[in-house]
Amino acid sequence: MNWGFVRKSLVVVAFGLVSTALLASGSWQVLGPDGGDARTLAYDSHNPDHMLLGTSTGQLFVSNDAGHSWSRFARLGGDDYVLDHIAIDPQNPKHIYVSAWSVSSQQIGDVFRTRDGGKNWETLSAMHGKSIRAMAMFHANSKVLVAGAELIVSRSADNSKHLICLVPFQASFQETSGW
Repeated sequence: MNWGFVRKSLVVVAFGLVSTALLASGSWQVLGPDGGDARTLAYDSHNPDHMLLGTSTGQLFVSNDAGHSWSRFARLGGDDYVLDHIAIDPQNPKHIYVSAWSVSSQQIGDVFRTRDGGKNWETLSAMHGKSIRAMAMFHANSKVLVAGAELIVSRSADNSKHLICLVPFQASFQETSGW
């Protein structure tokens, strides 16, 4: 084996990897908001400059300039609430849903909803007290919202007026494998 060729090849590969990493890292810049742990991001499909950011301290931030500046938008729950999912209704961006769970207890959490662009917030009573770990909105029909908690998966097909339990804790894998 030609060890000189192998050494030169390794040096070229290493140089290429370092150069690529340095070039790639140059395009990122910090846009804020300062402080806090960013947990989730969402944007308005009609206006991608309008973005929301949820934190691990119950804070929701908004940007209207594609993330160049941020301001506090809402405080949902307490300091121990982790805002993990944001869904902005693609048919009506004033309808926003945010899921939360608590670091202090597995029995605490909520799905928050606003119908007026964030001026007023309410919790969905069917999900109150549930540690919400997953949430998604069906983009083709924004009336469909699915939320998953520690022991339950629920679905709504009517703008969250009624939530239907899809997978209760007692269900076995065989009972649910068909959906």
